[in-house]
Amino acid sequence: MGIYALLIGANLVAWTWALMCFHGHPVLLGTALLAYSFGLRHAVDADHIAAIASLNDHFGVLGFVIIGVFVVSWTVSILIYRRNRYDEIEASAEPPLESFP
Repeated sequence: MGIYALLIGANLVAWTWALMCFHGHPVLLGTALLAYSFGLRHAVDADHIAAIASLNDHFGVLGFVIIGVFVVSWTVSILIYRRNRYDEIEASAEPPLESFP
């Protein structure tokens, strides 16, 4: 039940955002609906489902490794960012003079 609630919630958020952004632009809203329907059609295509199942069978463990490497590298980069206190450096809107020829 949890995955269905997540999918329904994500769809509600996406369509709420689309309605807010494309309010007053029915052509853009229709284009969003067309893209959504093509995406649904593609998602339930038999070849697509078979390809995903095959990848899951062969590379299931590899996915966990990739996610683990991503999480570790992201954590290390946050720790280095905070250690070097990059968030305390003031950003200037003007480029440095050395960058001009």
